[in-house]
Amino acid sequence: MVLLQTLVMSVILSMIAVMVMQWVLGRYLIASRSFKSNLTIVHVMGVTSEMMSQAIDPDTVADYNVLIQDASYPQRVCVHVYMSWTAPSRIVVSADEDLVSNGC
Repeated sequence: MVLLQTLVMSVILSMIAVMVMQWVLGRYLIASRSFKSNLTIVHVMGVTSEMMSQAIDPDTVADYNVLIQDASYPQRVCVHVYMSWTAPSRIVVSADEDLVSNGC
């Protein structure tokens, strides 16, 4: 009888441990995704600010492939610049949160 009680208690405690670990891992994944998302926003805003502060000649179409060498999270940010006298000018900045690819 004591062995059966011990077995039941060990199963219950292991189930509780699994649930706690799932909760901790879920919280860690949420925090990790939030960190990557916020860091991507900061990188994109930094690249956009740098591009806006530079003097870009009109009638320019250019693609920039910026690799940000952050100590904890390197990331590639892709910039497409289209400046024109007649059409609306635009700077398109995109970034990939999950991987550092070779191209845009």
